[in-house]
Amino acid sequence: MPLNRASKSCLAILLLSILPLNLLSTGASAAQETQQSKRIFTGTIRTNRPPIFAAQPAAPVHLSFSIIPAGTPVEVVIHDQISGATIVPDQVQADGPSLQVILDLWEPVIYTPNAYAFLGASRFNGKIYQLVERVLRHTTACLLAVGESERTRSINDVGFPESKVAVVNNAVSLPAERDTDEDLTEPMVLMVGRLCYQKNPEMFVRAAGRVHRRHPECRFELIGGGYQEHHGRTVRGLIDELDLQDRFEIHDWMTPQGVADRITQATIMVVPSRYDGLPFIPLEAMALGKPVVGTRVDGVQDVIVDGETGFLVDLDDDEAMAGKILRLLDDPELRERMGQAGRKRVEEHFNIAKNIRKIEAVYDDVYEHWNERSPSV
Repeated sequence: MPLNRASKSCLAILLLSILPLNLLSTGASAAQETQQSKRIFTGTIRTNRPPIFAAQPAAPVHLSFSIIPAGTPVEVVIHDQISGATIVPDQVQADGPSLQVILDLWEPVIYTPNAYAFLGASRFNGKIYQLVERVLRHTTACLLAVGESERTRSINDVGFPESKVAVVNNAVSLPAERDTDEDLTEPMVLMVGRLCYQKNPEMFVRAAGRVHRRHPECRFELIGGGYQEHHGRTVRGLIDELDLQDRFEIHDWMTPQGVADRITQATIMVVPSRYDGLPFIPLEAMALGKPVVGTRVDGVQDVIVDGETGFLVDLDDDEAMAGKILRLLDDPELRERMGQAGRKRVEEHFNIAKNIRKIEAVYDDVYEHWNERSPSV
């Protein structure tokens, strides 16, 4: 039966990195993983319906929640980013004013890949990751994909049956419509993303070099630090090589409000990713009425409607990306039309107010079917 929200609280726990797959590529020691697994996470729940709690990294993880009122029955769903997680609730007990949840063995697992790791791995590691995904799919109650590309790959590449795959698009809050702050005498093209292989900032820099030849007044900005320093060095070296030092600025991390302000000031947003789950940045840009030029890859192609809310180009085709940016720079009416269409698309398909209800329905459905399969749960 669906959860009785009048008497139960559904606690959805996101455990990010339960399975230490990074051992395959980083050489991290088992002792380090064990030390990480002993971390304790504590949160306070002030309503009868607690929010999602995110814990990282691996289990065994000890979660302590203060519940009001004490003794409220709690149902636990594991909503994870590793397929078929083996760390699940075994013990739920009241302890005075607190509720202790000790994760140990076995409950239904809802899995959200949020971009499959094998898409960006080396050939060897990629095959290992894909094999692990295929093996663990059998212990996953439901794969909750963040977009259509992820759904398709889950079925075709990993082998999930269609009956075990649901789609709830990543979503954003729809902000109030804002007047643009863009400088029409000095247009700005913006990218927001880590300096890493997946986000492919080098493609943006190469496209910027091409645009600069036609529009020397145009500025280019990239927001986002990176944990892979060699990518940072490569990007900065490419900026120097293309003589863009005076027109290209790399910002460190910003607050969400700071990023929103920069998007408002931008003329065009670019998303040159090699792959994604379903990226938030183009959604945020479209919600603010900005046209987006992105790559025709997993995730990005689920957001942008080519020729309607922006343009899609082939991966690493910086000439094509520059051409679409130039077309938008030269046509203010096209920018306006695409910006309006993008905001409408976010409102209809990527609106968090609507999608929260869809996630709750998935949780209810998983519990209903799990209880039919395991009456003792």
